[in-house]
Amino acid sequence: MSHKLPKPQILQDIFLFTAQYLDGFFRGEGYLVGTKERFRLNKDIWTICPHSNDDIIYRCDACGCETHLYTNGVCTTTKCEGSMVKTTFTEARNKDRYYKAVYQEDALPLDIQEHTAQLSSKRAREIQADFIKGNVNVLSCTTTFELGVDVGDLRAVFMRNIPPTTANYTQRAGRVGRRAGKPGYAITFARLRPHDIAHFNDPAKIIAGETRVPMCYLDNAAIAVRHVFAVAMSEFFRYAHEVLNKDFSHDYNDFMDLSSAEPNGLKELQTYLASRPNSIRSQIARIIPQNLSVANEIGVERWKWVAKLVNPLDWRNGKEGGRLPIAHSLKHADFERIQEGIEQNIDVNDRLTSSLFKSRDALKKEKTIAVLAENGILPKYGFPTDLVELHLPVIQQSVEENRLSLSRGMRQAIREYAPGSEIVAGKTLWKSVGVKKPKGQELQVRRYGKCPTCGTFVWPIENYSDKGECPVCHNELLLNKKMLIPSYGFVGEESEKGVGLRKPRSRGHTSVHFSQHWPSEAITTNVNFPGGTVRKRYAENGQLCVLNNPSAGFHVCSYCNSAGIGAESIEHSYWCKKSGITPIIMRYDALGTSFVSDVLELVFDIDDAPSLINDDWEAVMWALFTAAAKILEVPETELGGTMYENETHGISLLIYDDVPGGAGHARQLSDRVVELAQEAYKVVDGHCGCGEETCCYGCIANYYNQTRQAKLSRGAAKKILAALLKA
Repeated sequence: MSHKLPKPQILQDIFLFTAQYLDGFFRGEGYLVGTKERFRLNKDIWTICPHSNDDIIYRCDACGCETHLYTNGVCTTTKCEGSMVKTTFTEARNKDRYYKAVYQEDALPLDIQEHTAQLSSKRAREIQADFIKGNVNVLSCTTTFELGVDVGDLRAVFMRNIPPTTANYTQRAGRVGRRAGKPGYAITFARLRPHDIAHFNDPAKIIAGETRVPMCYLDNAAIAVRHVFAVAMSEFFRYAHEVLNKDFSHDYNDFMDLSSAEPNGLKELQTYLASRPNSIRSQIARIIPQNLSVANEIGVERWKWVAKLVNPLDWRNGKEGGRLPIAHSLKHADFERIQEGIEQNIDVNDRLTSSLFKSRDALKKEKTIAVLAENGILPKYGFPTDLVELHLPVIQQSVEENRLSLSRGMRQAIREYAPGSEIVAGKTLWKSVGVKKPKGQELQVRRYGKCPTCGTFVWPIENYSDKGECPVCHNELLLNKKMLIPSYGFVGEESEKGVGLRKPRSRGHTSVHFSQHWPSEAITTNVNFPGGTVRKRYAENGQLCVLNNPSAGFHVCSYCNSAGIGAESIEHSYWCKKSGITPIIMRYDALGTSFVSDVLELVFDIDDAPSLINDDWEAVMWALFTAAAKILEVPETELGGTMYENETHGISLLIYDDVPGGAGHARQLSDRVVELAQEAYKVVDGHCGCGEETCCYGCIANYYNQTRQAKLSRGAAKKILAALLKA
């Protein structure tokens, strides 16, 4: 083994060697003075001369280095391929003079803080006050600064991407230049994405585009009837408490017995409403005056709305059931499926039986208001009621003003907070490492798949059987895939790699699936066109499922609930590692959730149908989506679209209200299908100027289909719509 010298001795040896070499080389010339241990250049070798403005300087045209020596055009910078250009001292001094002056100034202090809804209210107010005082120089904000915030002398706004609409751009850019005589600057960074590139090439569309005037539709029956239902349910709960001595307003199972298809709570509600209480009549009269057309539409005076709420189900005779019986039938089906699993496993597998009992208990503990709101019985006022949190144990143990509140609606959370996802908050990079599950609780698991007979997407609750029944054709089908519903949120921890220069990405992407289990109140009619027929079907309470299903799925520890995505390893908790127990790793194909909304299905039957693929139908769907937003004069954020194989193995295009509970947009469209198709054709008629094999932001491209734009063809949509309209 070779002997290793200490580092100080190695450095000393190198220094002595260098000194000896330079001493022998330069000492005779008088360049160096001093000893071998310590030497310096002789001051006498330097000559300092005053310069004149006409002195010749050579400057590299590539790297900018300067010298007074003539080098025959060769730059003195290593590996620089530039050429030395002859100039004068005055010209060299004036080159980039402002930059040089600023560069030599003392740097100003730069304090950057973030201002988001994730901060505590107290901390957010403190940061805003410091910014106004000048103690904080830069704020990194979310859309919390779009509305209602005046920070006074704000000089510049930097937008990290081009906002979705002109209204968003106006709100953000409008933060600056609010004081007379002090101009503001709005700088927007266009990312290499279709939306940003399109508006970078034509900035007038986003800067000076049209902004829709805010409107309130008083004739929206879908919203009005939910307010009527809210009055009725509130009065009934009060009546039940005071007269029947029952509490129906807390646990849903106390109100509507999950084990019964026709619970007593429903019968008591039907009896109560049949008496037409004056307290309900007077409140509804104040909320919906008789002079509004919607009052007649939902039957306020004759109490026709009662049938929409509590009419009993009669699937066999095709009679329309009320909103509450329909919602309860779905909950009852979940309960029955779990009960079936318990009976099959009770003497066979204790672990599965215990898990099923917990799932059943979780169903019983669901809250009445939450169930009624999620099923479109009560209004949600445009806000999600299924908020879940990314729990940060380290932060939650700190003082209140330092706490972060990372919460999202479930539809966003299953993508943004999915295991493996990263998010920046409080100047820290947090990583989702697990699924939150309170002690003694059970997370809901559902099987999912598509019926091979009729194409229906089904997602029955887990009962540890891979077989299920299609609710449409009632055939048995095999269901191998599982989704986990993370109703208690996720768990995060600080990432070791820290905040980088790139925005961390979410894991996976979400897709929307329609159950095709149409409510009995669905309305189906055919609309004739010159070139064929469009079958339209509308319903107020369509069931939709949202999945985040990456190719390799997710895996979750059954003991500590730590989780990972795909092949990523799970970092188990400390107490899980020390327990000595070998935990079972549960595999799930997706994270999921469901919601109800107004839906409009369109099925095209074209006489001279061209040869088509699914991408062509998707282009038509986006043309209808764009046209719908135009003719309804609503933001595109309030609509959604999807497509699927229907029960006849054809393609169905679905437009739905992307507003919690639905807002009646799909219903309005169901009455304007001809106008919708005509407007969709105008969207793709070629006025935008893009090639038919592609698309642009003048036709069907938009902020929400950026990942699909490479496969969308304006020409394909035009061909289909032209064949339908004979255009």
